[in-house]
Amino acid sequence: MKRIYVEASSFYGSRSGVGRYGLEVTEALMKRRPADKFTLFNFLRPGRHIDVDFNIPSNARLEHIRWLPGRVFSLLMRKGISLPMELFGAMRADLVIFPNFIAWSSLFHKKRISVVHDVAFLFFPQYIQAKNLAYLQKQLAKSLHRSDKVIAVSEATKQDLIKHYQVPEEKLAIVHNAVDHAVFQPSAKQHADEVRKKFDIPENYLLFVGNIEPRKNLLGLLKAYSRSFASHKAALVIVGGGKWSWNNSDFQAELGKLTDLPIYRTGFIPDNDMAALYAGALAFVYPSFYEGFGIPCLEAMACGCPVVCSNLSSFPEIVGEAALQVDPNSIEDIASAIIKVTSDAKLRKKLAALGEKQAAQFSWEVSAKQLSDVIDSIL
Repeated sequence: MKRIYVEASSFYGSRSGVGRYGLEVTEALMKRRPADKFTLFNFLRPGRHIDVDFNIPSNARLEHIRWLPGRVFSLLMRKGISLPMELFGAMRADLVIFPNFIAWSSLFHKKRISVVHDVAFLFFPQYIQAKNLAYLQKQLAKSLHRSDKVIAVSEATKQDLIKHYQVPEEKLAIVHNAVDHAVFQPSAKQHADEVRKKFDIPENYLLFVGNIEPRKNLLGLLKAYSRSFASHKAALVIVGGGKWSWNNSDFQAELGKLTDLPIYRTGFIPDNDMAALYAGALAFVYPSFYEGFGIPCLEAMACGCPVVCSNLSSFPEIVGEAALQVDPNSIEDIASAIIKVTSDAKLRKKLAALGEKQAAQFSWEVSAKQLSDVIDSIL
């Protein structure tokens, strides 16, 4: 029996890829290792407890950090100060997993695994919130050094860490993001009309899902959609936003110019409804400048939705031949792909079939096995 601690503050209050990854892979890992004892620790945030989103199995327990506010801890980290994890109850741990980029320091050199989802801040610092940029600039190099093993979510991220941080290849392992195939599946199309009517969305639509932030290239998407609209007349549905949106004034300004076009914003949508929206869309369009993985593309493919995505960073690795790949810096390239996929039913059928096959390679059970193998190699 091993005592495995997991830093779980990213699991709740967030629907981002980082939070979803940590939540899903930890849940699958605990099922895979029933003989081990897990402790999920996080800073106590009134009204936002982890158990809202997480079913705790019998071999796990929660430990809320009560003596220090999480905001104070985050401020110290942004200043380059990392308090040792033993102060937060990890004294008895055999191994501590940090799913959200940074492994904390340790007084007694506890075994540590950190997960790096991307290094977007190196390439696009202008697209990163200032507090997050300061945090990663101060802490990531230290974390990579102190981690016994570093997990990358894709081969692209792994190569970025080798190139830009000189992390030895033997210290790195890949544990992919994945998709919940019980939710995201082609049969979700049976509910597409019902969900579409629920959100007052027309029958023919293109879909985008993600945070409303500059790195996602929504400004480019709007321009390409406007340029291509006369050729397809489909609506554009943008899912996401809320508190996870930021620095989107250019997007809002462009949106204000396109009031004559059928553009719908829904905010956050639960997974079951989201699967139906994917399944009912003409295509999912995701021209992001950079992604460490890009979970929405995988979700769309799992639902049988044709995908148009960028040809940079991790996208070629994740989507393979199952998507139309475009240069995210070219409005013309994005617009041409939209016209191509909306005008060719045979192409959509082909991409849907290829996408389902590609998405089937990624499951949280497979990811948990990958992580479990890493744990065994350390312990």
